[in-house]
Formats: sequence, C-alpha cells, structure tokens
Amino acid sequence: VVGAELLQDTGATQIADVLNNLPAFKGDYSASATGPRSFASPGAAFANLRSLGSQRTLTMVNGRRIVPSTTSGQADLNIIPSILIDHVDIVTGGSSAAYGSDAIAGVVNVVLKQRLDGLIGDVSYNESSHHDDMETHVGLAGGMPLAGGRIHITAGGEYVENKGAGNPY
Repeated sequence: VVGAELLQDTGATQIADVLNNLPAFKGDYSASATGPRSFASPGAAFANLRSLGSQRTLTMVNGRRIVPSTTSGQADLNIIPSILIDHVDIVTGGSSAAYGSDAIAGVVNVVLKQRLDGLIGDVSYNESSHHDDMETHVGLAGGMPLAGGRIHITAGGEYVENKGAGNPY
C-alpha cells in the first residue's frame, strides 16, 4: 500500500513518479520522457509492474476498471488527480490472476478520498539544479454533503506543466 503521505513527502506531482521509484515498478513513460517510446502517447504515464509491460498491468480506480487511454488497453495514470488519492493498493503474485489476463503482472488499484468536506489545494513549482526540467503544479479538490447528508459530492482537478529536461524555457 502506498499512501498519500508518500506522494506529498516526495514532492512528486504525479502518482506514476512515486510508483516508478518502487522496486516492483519500471517507468514506461513520464512527462519529460524522450525517445521513440514517448511518441505513441506523449506525456502519458502507465503502471508497469515487474517490467512485464504496462499492457499486462491492470489499473483500477476504487476497485473498478477504468477506460483505457490507448488502443492497446493501458490506462493513463495522469487522468487521476493526485490531490484526490487516498492510497494505492498494489497486488502482485498469484492473487492478481483473479482479475483476468490483463493483470498478468499485477493490479494497481488507486483508491480515492471518499468523504472530503471543504476545499484543499496544492500549488508547487520544481526546477532542477541545472535550471531546467521545470514543473508547475496546481491542484484543487472539494467536497460537501447534499440532501441532508444522504448524498456526498467530491470533485477535484489538476494542472501540471512540465518543460522537460534540457529545456530552460
């Protein structure tokens, strides 16, 4: 289980950056990636457990499969606002077989905050020591009860701009 605290402590603006630092994951794509692999889905970030390929790792939100972002069936982790993430459950090994053939490497289940009351925000700016790889991040989320507490609405969104390594502008 990877908690939201780890996301905040690392200063990462995307959950994929935190996951790719874990030994079980291999980074497939990132916002600053270059090379032939980044042309298919520039800026996309996919979960890749055990280096078996992101098409063999099932990505879910709150225990439900999400709509794939590519024609090969991968789900982009960047569509999930990191400000709404409560924790991430990672299932590998034999138990992941219960999810089907698209979970050969395992399952990444992103669990979102369920009852957010009020507003939370996050603004950050990161830059490398070489004055490149600049990243601006703005996130806002809010929630409130409706109909006497019978309904609860939660919404969030983020804006991330990454200039990439080697680009000082």
